Amino acid sequence: MAALAVGAGQYGGSQELAICIRLWEECQFDFEKWCDRLLSPNQDDRADIWLPIEHAPGFDPNGDVTPTPILQSLDLLVELAPANGALSWLQANRQALEQHVGYPLAMSGLAAAAMIDLSMDEDQGSMLYLMLRLPGAAVHALEQKKVGWKKFPFYGPAIELDESATDAGNDQETLQK
Repeated sequence: MAALAVGAGQYGGSQELAICIRLWEECQFDFEKWCDRLLSPNQDDRADIWLPIEHAPGFDPNGDVTPTPILQSLDLLVELAPANGALSWLQANRQALEQHVGYPLAMSGLAAAAMIDLSMDEDQGSMLYLMLRLPGAAVHALEQKKVGWKKFPFYGPAIELDESATDAGNDQETLQK
């Protein structure tokens, strides 16, 4: 469930991707509209459980430069996509958009453009994005099962009991309280 929560979130998750797809549907290939909406993505009036997104969707607010795998993926996908599609437009306008928002393209932004070129709506795109992301979480869970829960890098040391805690826990008077 934790992996699903992370995979579904607003920071690189399927919710961010859904917002990007809605922006594609609204902005199409209008650069000025994109510039406006990327800086104010929370104009959606629908009631939702999600808090307002705090960064330009599809871009990495913690990044300095566009990661090589994203650039390579964009180049490859453009070769496979329609010449007048979202991926081609994104490739042509990526640097200007990055300069406008102040940070680099993220995988969620690239994936949203690819899903637009595949004629997916936000629900279809979100589900596919989750399915593509979660196999890694499943493999991690299988690997972790083999080493045990105490070896998990974040929780194991916090769960270890020292002798004083063990002695206090076995004290009959403490148990009755």
